[in-house]
Amino acid sequence: MSDPAQSPLVDEAPQLEARNLFGVLGFAFFLAWTISVLTNHLLFVNNFGQESIIIERGVFQLASLVMVGISILISYYSAFKSWMTVFFVALIIFSPLAGIAGYFMQMSYAGIVILWFISGLGSSILVMLWGTFLSTLRHNSAILYPAISIGIMAVLIVLNHFLIEVAQVSFVLAFPLISLVFCLLERRARGQNRKTALFSEFKKREDTKLDVQQPVLWRSVLGTLCNCVCLGFALYFMATVGEFSALVVCSIAVIIACLLRSIDYLRKQVLNTRVSLRLIAPYAAICLLPLAFIYNKYWLICCGALIGMSWLLDMVSWSEITEHTRISKTSPAFTIGFDRFGSLLGITIGYLLAYITFGNQITSTLAFPYIPSIIVGALILITMFVFDGHYPYQYDSSGDHKNGKLLLDPHDANNPGPWRSKCIAFSSEHRLTPREEEVLLLLAKGRDTSHIEERLVISSHTVKAHIYNIYKKTEVHSRQELITLIEDFSEEL
Repeated sequence: MSDPAQSPLVDEAPQLEARNLFGVLGFAFFLAWTISVLTNHLLFVNNFGQESIIIERGVFQLASLVMVGISILISYYSAFKSWMTVFFVALIIFSPLAGIAGYFMQMSYAGIVILWFISGLGSSILVMLWGTFLSTLRHNSAILYPAISIGIMAVLIVLNHFLIEVAQVSFVLAFPLISLVFCLLERRARGQNRKTALFSEFKKREDTKLDVQQPVLWRSVLGTLCNCVCLGFALYFMATVGEFSALVVCSIAVIIACLLRSIDYLRKQVLNTRVSLRLIAPYAAICLLPLAFIYNKYWLICCGALIGMSWLLDMVSWSEITEHTRISKTSPAFTIGFDRFGSLLGITIGYLLAYITFGNQITSTLAFPYIPSIIVGALILITMFVFDGHYPYQYDSSGDHKNGKLLLDPHDANNPGPWRSKCIAFSSEHRLTPREEEVLLLLAKGRDTSHIEERLVISSHTVKAHIYNIYKKTEVHSRQELITLIEDFSEEL
């Protein structure tokens, strides 16, 4: 029997069956495509200098934001029509056309920009499809598989560099099509028929919810946005440097991030959204603030570290939001669309801020050295006033929490508060014993095993047994799943 107190999960090991193998590889090719668009100069027409490349990438990102927004609206209003399947697949197939036209054909610059807009639309459809794949995975798989895909992505990008120039472009342009093929294979292996093989997640089903007020959703979106601002900033630097050394440093940082995520998966699985939100401001300060005071040859190290940590936290974001989608039975296209909107917007903002900071090309000095400090200051303020560490606990309606007293207090029966009442009702619904209810209240409050032992004056073995029974009766595998279920249950009261 696994130990639910020592490991936050009681879940089977991931099984790399056919559909999951297709999913891991297809997701990797999609990620390799998007990062190549943001960093590979060969795909773009640069007759007008560096500004033309920035414009084309900006158009790609803008189209991606537009398509994610459209997907969210389609899912929210259940407006998906059968003809949209053909339209969406066509957009994905047409995604490489901008690169083909830019490298192999003579076209007007306006035509190239229009094609990059179409390419951005198709890219966003792919990200929605892969997000819905991840939302079908159980907890352990949702942690491990994104890390494997991101590691494969880094290897693909490095290997592509060793090809001759024409082969490099051709290989990268095949990425979205390969990703689409793997997506079709994954859906077919999952047992879906042809009519619903791709876009069934865009259709609102009776068993799904579309609650835009879920705090988990908004917290994840804002956290993803903040993290991807840092990622976009570092990616612009790497793309502007354009040297093999930058590619190597970036790839090593990404692979290290994947290894750290895998180690966390194999051990205590401490990385989650709460931890990620606490890490954003400190790691941004460590990587960004020195830029104004060190030689430019060391900027590569700072931005490489920034990329590595950003990818690590983005893996956490992927696994957390997809698991939230699965556990709370929200619409995959809707929930993941919100989270990816934050990601795309963050990368776009980061790219713009890096352009202001470094200029068109990397020189010995920063064009605007105050931007890194502004980014760090903004992240600190957001951490202090938005990610203040109180979620998901709630204070009383008067808002008086200066004394730090939370409404969730297992021994305060005279002042139950809304959150404690929800936990008690949840316990009753799932037929928990009185002692299990006490343990549940302390778990929901964020207390660890040793605190529960002291508070309830019971042994460690008894605490672990109670936690196991709670997980079994509520059919969850982690404390985060348990809290998510309590929040979801509150809507049904």
